[in-house]
This record gives sequence, structure tokens and C-alpha cells, in this order.
Amino acid sequence: MKNAFIFLLTFLFLETQFVYAASLPSGENVVSGDISISSSQNSMTITQSSEQSIIEWTSFDIGAQNSVTFNQPSINASALNRVVSGNPTTLAGALNANGKVFVVNENGVYFTPTSTINAHSFAASTLALSNDNFLNNKFLFKADNVNNIFSSIIHKGSITTLDGGFTALLGGAINNEGTINANK
Repeated sequence: MKNAFIFLLTFLFLETQFVYAASLPSGENVVSGDISISSSQNSMTITQSSEQSIIEWTSFDIGAQNSVTFNQPSINASALNRVVSGNPTTLAGALNANGKVFVVNENGVYFTPTSTINAHSFAASTLALSNDNFLNNKFLFKADNVNNIFSSIIHKGSITTLDGGFTALLGGAINNEGTINANK
């Protein structure tokens, strides 16, 4: 019985590592903005031609050896990435952007120790942000669903934002064990 338990734990660990290594965001639905998306096995490039965009995803996971790059028209451009599947987000790889990136998942966001975020500004939230508020530059986050009020953000990676930018981790429960570098 003990050997079967060890085998099961080993299998689950390896399966989890494979999932994280193989992950890129998927199931996109562009709600607003001018967006084109290209991807290869380990990378995805999201080219944003409009100042604002809203993309709904079934998954916004980034595997440990993978990267997602937002090419935005300016440092003032913003992209709202909302996960609508009911599953939490795991960020284990790299996310790069020259503008503002918001990741909203009311079911949780987990940054592994291998995750790196480099952006002008970055926010992760388990609180909801309406499309109208986002498009009007009103960053009013709120708990839409009482069942998700205690969904957590666990940050064990590295987030770096640039001069004049911001970093925000918003939700009912935040655990920051990683590093956040925000320049003046």
C-alpha cells in the first residue's frame, strides 16, 4: 500500500509539472480592442494595436519554460485578461509587456517561484473589474460573487514594473513570498 501511495504522489507531481511546462493561455475571446495573437510551442505574442483591449480566456496559464509577450502601442496601453472558466490561473513562466497588463481570475492566481513578470504596470486580481469601468479607466475592483471573496493570490515569483508604473495584487487573501521591484 505504501508503494502505491508513493507511486501515486510521484505520478501526480510529474503530471502537474508536465501541465505547467506545456501551458500557454488558451480559449481567447476578444471582447474589445484590436488584437492579434500568434504562438509557437513555448511562446505566445499578443499584438495590441488599440490603446485598450479586453480578452476573455478559458485559461491564462503560463508554463515554466514558456513566455507570453504583449506588444502594446504605448506604455499607456492596457490589456484586461479575464479568465472565465472557473479554474485558477498558474503563472510559472515569463510575462512581458511594454504597457499595462491586468490578469483577473475570481478563482485565484498562483505565481510559482519560476514566474517572472516584466511590464510597465501589472495587476493580478481575484476581484471583478467590469468592462465599462476598465474602458473608462476606472479601476474599481469588487467582489461580484460572495463564493469567491476569499479566493487567493499566492505570489512566489518575481514582478518588475518600470518607471511610473504600478504593481497591484488584489483579492480577499494575498500571500506574497516573492519579490516585487517597482521603480520610482
